[in-house]
Amino acid sequence: MDAPLDNSKQGKLQSILIIDDDKFIQKFISKTLTENYHPICASDGQEGINTATEQQPDVILLDVEMPGMNGYEVCDALKQNTTTSSIPVIFLSGKTSTREKMLGYEAGAVRFLTKPCEKEKFIPKLNKHNNKHTNRKELNTKAEEAHLKPTQPHPQGG
Repeated sequence: MDAPLDNSKQGKLQSILIIDDDKFIQKFISKTLTENYHPICASDGQEGINTATEQQPDVILLDVEMPGMNGYEVCDALKQNTTTSSIPVIFLSGKTSTREKMLGYEAGAVRFLTKPCEKEKFIPKLNKHNNKHTNRKELNTKAEEAHLKPTQPHPQGG
């Protein structure tokens, strides 16, 4: 069972970066998330990478098909950057083939969801990865305080 959102520890809404060239999708997802999250939008891959680096969101929602850099290239670039490498990336795409999903996981995504995605399925999955990321950040902070090596994310989102 997917975990409910636990924003109580932070005292602020956690941020979700939506990287999608479709303004309608950006608005729809933003409206869906506004109650529990602070959505941030980027309209292309390079803008998404820059925003992720500057604002370090808690989770990134990423479309596959975009002009310029495609989602796989963006995800790969995010995972190569030490500032953004631990941020969970969830692909949200109209692509449904197993091959497309495997490309997403190989690029470093923790989840691949297909559009249209129902709110009842989408939100719990987002919450699960957000909670894992939040817990990992807290452990890293405690490890740094204790002068230990920070934990690394599991390749498949563990």
